Amino acid sequence: MGLQWTIIASFLYFEIGMVFLFLLPFISPLTWRKLFKSRLLSLISTYSYLYIRLLMLALAVAFVDSIWHLRKYNNAIDKLDTMTGVMPGVGQNQHLNLFRAQRNFYISGFSLFLWMVLNRLVKLITAQAQLQTDLEATHKQAMSATEAANRLINSSAPPGENLANSEKENAAKHLQALKAKLGTAEEELQNAKGELKQNQIDLMAMKSQSEATKREYDRLLEEYSVLQKKTEKDSNKKDD
Repeated sequence: MGLQWTIIASFLYFEIGMVFLFLLPFISPLTWRKLFKSRLLSLISTYSYLYIRLLMLALAVAFVDSIWHLRKYNNAIDKLDTMTGVMPGVGQNQHLNLFRAQRNFYISGFSLFLWMVLNRLVKLITAQAQLQTDLEATHKQAMSATEAANRLINSSAPPGENLANSEKENAAKHLQALKAKLGTAEEELQNAKGELKQNQIDLMAMKSQSEATKREYDRLLEEYSVLQKKTEKDSNKKDD
């Protein structure tokens, strides 16, 4: 594997690790939001914006290049299948080149896809943390309004009875508005949780597919090694 593909593969492993961290259930969205808004990450984000865009551009170029090589070696193998008298080693080398092109295609493609997933996860986690904060604030306001309404209802002082009734009505209206706002916030929070859960399911499926691709790569590489040794052995026998 060349240097550029080693770097891209390392970046892919880093992305998988970040996705795994985001999926840990014991780290709350509020904790992640505090980390995202920390001074260190804000400073890094400010100065690394251009470099991240350049990295994404390089990944896109690598992805397009892998597609080009994939088509190139596919066409070469198709031509070899129609030719006669071709040395056995030539076809094996073309299949190996095709396999490398497929490997590079998966590495660069998954890197781009995981980057988009990570961006979406960060936005969802931040939105969920904001909804939880709003929900807690609304709940506290509702409790305060309820306590104020109860105090007014239980008050038995006759002076200013009309004013007390007006305050009771205002408190009741405010309480109803807060309850409606609380219900809306809870609904938005549930929707955000559902979307985040669906993204987690998709990521787990993608991780399983990536592991299956790696196992298939190891198997094909082992088969190629065995076939190459056999070809070299046959060539040595012909030379003798």
